[in-house]
Amino acid sequence: TNISFTAVQYAIFSSLMTLLPKLLGGYSGTLVEQLGYPGFFIFTTILGLPVLLIINSAKKQR
Repeated sequence: TNISFTAVQYAIFSSLMTLLPKLLGGYSGTLVEQLGYPGFFIFTTILGLPVLLIINSAKKQR
């Protein structure tokens, strides 16, 4: 990273961060129809577990 490009990097990464949920949000209705609401929430919980493990791992390394 270069200090003179921090504003550009922030803009790019924040745009990417907000883009993924918008793209995936369109498919959530299809998943609810296929899995039902309980299955959908179990599926999304399982998808979130790796993030929690990464956060816990990063916390231990500090």
